[in-house]
Formats: sequence, C-alpha cells, structure tokens
Amino acid sequence: RKAGRIGASQPLHQDGGMYSVNIALNAHEDDDPVNGFTGGGTFLEALSVGDDETVRRPASTGHALLHRTTQRHAGAPTTSGIRDILVIFLTARRPETPINNEYTYGIETAMRLQTMAKELPREQCLRGLELARSYDPLNSEMSYWLGVHLLQGDPNDPSDERWEEICRGVETLEAAAELNPADARAYYHLGMAISTRHKYAMRTKRAHLLPPAADAASRMIETFEEAIRLEKICEE
Repeated sequence: RKAGRIGASQPLHQDGGMYSVNIALNAHEDDDPVNGFTGGGTFLEALSVGDDETVRRPASTGHALLHRTTQRHAGAPTTSGIRDILVIFLTARRPETPINNEYTYGIETAMRLQTMAKELPREQCLRGLELARSYDPLNSEMSYWLGVHLLQGDPNDPSDERWEEICRGVETLEAAAELNPADARAYYHLGMAISTRHKYAMRTKRAHLLPPAADAASRMIETFEEAIRLEKICEE
C-alpha cells in the first residue's frame, strides 16, 4: 500500500533460496484508480555504485524481475494506490555430481548457518560464521558479519590471539567491501576496524606491526567518505 514519498517499505535484506522472482499483478502508473499504483519497485543496492536506475520494476503486468537472493535489496515506497506482486523463491538440491559452480548449492546453507551463528556465544559464533563463509565465499554478508564479530572481542586482552583477531577483522571487512562495493555498512565498519587496530597496536606496543600511518589514515578516511556517499544514495 501507499507508504509515502520517502523511505522503503522494507530495510535492505537478502532472501532465502537461490533466486527471487517478483511478478507484477497490476500495472505501474495505471489510469485505473482502483487497480493502479505509482512508485514502488525493488531498490537494488548494487546499482547504487553506477549510473543506472537503482529501482527496478517488471515491464508490465505478468512480467517478472529476477535477482539472486544474495543481492541486497528493498521494496521502494509505493506513493499511490496498491501494488500487487507475487514473489517466488527458487531453490535447488545439490546434484550428487555437480558439473560446475559448486558454491551455488551452498547459498542456502551459508545463510542458515549465519543466522544460527549470530545467536551463539562469541567463540561458537565465529566458528559458525567461518563455516558459513566457506559454503558461500562470494556472499559479502558472510565476510561482513565475520569481520564485525572478530572486532567485538575484549579490548583489554593484550594476547597475540586478540591481535590476530583484529587483523583478521580488518582483512575480512576489506573482503566484504570488495565483494559488495555498494555496502555502506562494510565501509563504515572497515574504517572503525582500521582505527581499532591502530589504537590496540599502540596500547599493546605493536606499532611496528602496523602499516605506515599515512597509508592507514588515508584508507580510513576513504572508507568513511565512501560510507557517507553510499548512504546518501540510499536516502535519495
């Protein structure tokens, strides 16, 4: 239903299954005041890094918009009328002898593992997220959440293990931003991770293990600026 001029009807998210199919059941900008609607569609985050239109709709009634379930998206606001859609989630079983693209059949497993892992105590959570990432290493969400949780350890723990976790957190968030350069969250948390690494190294006398200060500072500023730029696109 009508949701106003600003704001999506959903937060950015991924779906279950392998592919999402959105089938239009009524027409966009139809003259029929009962069955038509304006606005609406699907905001596709990945399109925000280029010059393409970020909101897509099926061409007309009966047509469909299909995207991978791992593509972060959100319902754009319907500004008038009621938009009727049928959404189908496609999935498949992994064949006993897959020909190629082994990771395709790990998509659902990875997402379920990620959901379960985030409900567990930290050590088990990290193991679960590592396992989820191994099933679908091309899904930026796996790297993003692993990086976030790696950084959430004890800041007062001076051990080598904690230092390694922080460094892995930076590397994993770099991977998340590379896999999905449209994800403002990944850039923001990467900037925070670089800052955390620097502060921890200075506090635990590991400054000699840091990259050059000018390079680290430049990268941190870049990540925050990119996060702000991407967030503004989403707001628009």
